[in-house]
Amino acid sequence: MKKRLINNYALSLSSIVLVLFLNLISTLFYKIETIKEGYAIFFYISVAVFAFIVFSARAVNGRFTVYHMLIVGCFLFYFGGQALVAFGYFDKLSEDRVFSIVDGRIPLEACITSMILILSILLMINAGYCLFSKTIPFSSNKQQKSNTALLRCGLVIFWITLIPTMMSLSRSAFLNFTLGHLGYRSEKIEETGIWFVCSYLMGWFRPACYMVLIASKGKKKASMVGYTGILLYCILYLLSGSRYQLIEVAFCIFSIRYLWGNKKLKKQTILKLIAILFAFGVALKAIGYFRNDASSTSFSEALVEVFSDNIFYQLLSTTSTTFTTISNVVFRCPQDIPFNFGKGYLGSLLFVLPSFARPADMTMLNIDVETIFSPLYYNWTVSGYGSSFVAEMFFNFGYYSLAVSFILGVFIAVISERFYKASSNSDHFSFFFYMYLFSELLWAIRSDTYLIPRHVLLYCLLPYIFYLLFKNAMNKDKSIYYSTVLREETL
Repeated sequence: MKKRLINNYALSLSSIVLVLFLNLISTLFYKIETIKEGYAIFFYISVAVFAFIVFSARAVNGRFTVYHMLIVGCFLFYFGGQALVAFGYFDKLSEDRVFSIVDGRIPLEACITSMILILSILLMINAGYCLFSKTIPFSSNKQQKSNTALLRCGLVIFWITLIPTMMSLSRSAFLNFTLGHLGYRSEKIEETGIWFVCSYLMGWFRPACYMVLIASKGKKKASMVGYTGILLYCILYLLSGSRYQLIEVAFCIFSIRYLWGNKKLKKQTILKLIAILFAFGVALKAIGYFRNDASSTSFSEALVEVFSDNIFYQLLSTTSTTFTTISNVVFRCPQDIPFNFGKGYLGSLLFVLPSFARPADMTMLNIDVETIFSPLYYNWTVSGYGSSFVAEMFFNFGYYSLAVSFILGVFIAVISERFYKASSNSDHFSFFFYMYLFSELLWAIRSDTYLIPRHVLLYCLLPYIFYLLFKNAMNKDKSIYYSTVLREETL
């Protein structure tokens, strides 16, 4: 125990020392003269930093965990473009994409500051994580039981939301085909009446599928319901021109298939997952081609387009845009737009309330970073470039975000430990809760976090109330049954 604590303190302190060192030598980085040289240098620095984070977290946990998925995701989305520049794709990137990290819209100095900020925030997250994380052993429990109460709860929500979800997604797919992706986004079609109801109910559909899959161990028919629902959702979601929510779906399905039960993965399973991940990346990129001209491009033609070019380049050029969400905020704050002083996070708590109970003008809280900063980069409001928890954190707290990121690291350590504990103990609903919460954190790599409290309340806590009602009703039925049997035997 004492040795583990010393190890945790040492790794946490090392992360903080690296932050200090990185910022102390930052004056050297500002002497870099070209963006091409700057991105190449920071790519190699980022590889070293990410390697330290990955192996320090493994030393603390004794294994690779979901935290490592978060770190790998950050690397791909925040330094994917820098990797392309380091490997000689600078000219191709500037030729192929009108908007990219090499388009010159963000000054070199702001880009360098952004890369130092990203690495510093991730190291501070790692400091908090290493300090409060523990060894996470694999489970020796070989059997996973079904949970009838959770299964019934999931199935009831599934059947209630199935038709509204399919209607809402089918409508989005139809509009995407008829108007084109940019045309559909620029129309900003309001959802009223039945379409508002469908869109609102759709939020419960994926969580219902997850609950069914977690609770239906050994029940093939129920499992097929969950997998079929997820498959239909993904197909229609892709046809609607969207992509990135599938990252959340992929993580949840992976967790249910391979982490529920907390067993060690076999080598064959790991190889299979790598192949699936590659296919998943190709499909996402093909959808990108397909949605740009859905009316005249078939999905097979989009796949040919992907394979005709370097897939490594195609995938990283797509993820690299997220870096712009951070560099743009760093460039604009506070000279053009003042810091938000935490109002965005206050707004996220108010967003939990029903619309009639919120302040009349929520825009004064500056919750949505994408809406505020994206037009300053694109010079239009048709579509945005997403956001990221790093950009949101810097906008709200400036360089105090380093302290906030340490707290975030502690939070991630706590939920990671409870995630694996629920998995080992076959605690069905707790596993679902922490899995869903972590999937929201993964989504925050390229999105704002203000919706997380609302999503947790609606899609986790409300189903938990339904789950308890089913559980109590079943226990009451059992007690009535056993008391009746006992009375009959007595007579």
